[in-house]
Amino acid sequence: MGVLDRIKRVMASNVNALLDKVENPAKLADQALADMDRAIRQGKRGLADQLAEAKLREQRAATLRKDADGWHGKAGTALRAGDEALARDCLLRRHELLVQAVAEDETARAARAEHDELVGLLARLQTEREVFASRKGTLVVEAQARRATGKGLSGKLGATGKGPTALERYEEIERQVDVVEAEREVDDLLGVGKDAQLDARLRELDAGGVVEDELAALKARLRK
Repeated sequence: MGVLDRIKRVMASNVNALLDKVENPAKLADQALADMDRAIRQGKRGLADQLAEAKLREQRAATLRKDADGWHGKAGTALRAGDEALARDCLLRRHELLVQAVAEDETARAARAEHDELVGLLARLQTEREVFASRKGTLVVEAQARRATGKGLSGKLGATGKGPTALERYEEIERQVDVVEAEREVDDLLGVGKDAQLDARLRELDAGGVVEDELAALKARLRK
């Protein structure tokens, strides 16, 4: 499970509703606070990792574009020497490098988008953590009092009331994860990835057209 998913899971838990269901509410409250602290630490490490990933991908994209420019120059040299086949190969290599550069740019953008989302989630979790920490003692005392009188929150916040408890939310999240994993397994069995292979072949055809156009433009430039 990724850092974003772990933080969302911690934030989705309804600790207040669970306090009435356990024998030791104080222990549960301490564990909930520890879970929040752990998620915050992991989130901060995740921020650094995502930022480093984005910068690395951006640097790779820049290097690939620089190399692509070099192959364009080599294509011109080959044409001036009368080797059209070599010029075509040089332009094809240039196109491949540019495609790789675009892929690196997309990965960098995705990393930065996840970084920005994680920043917002961490801010919200930090606020929730501070609020819970300040009220933890009061919540535990109130839960113990309700248990003593038999008037817990579970009837109001559980499956028979207006909202799910943390346990129910956890079970629902687990179920959704299992469904997604099962769907991926079915996709593999049915060969859903074949569409991607066809797309790759079509891109190769497109690359051939682009190379021929660039070769014609380079010829025209040299004639001038």
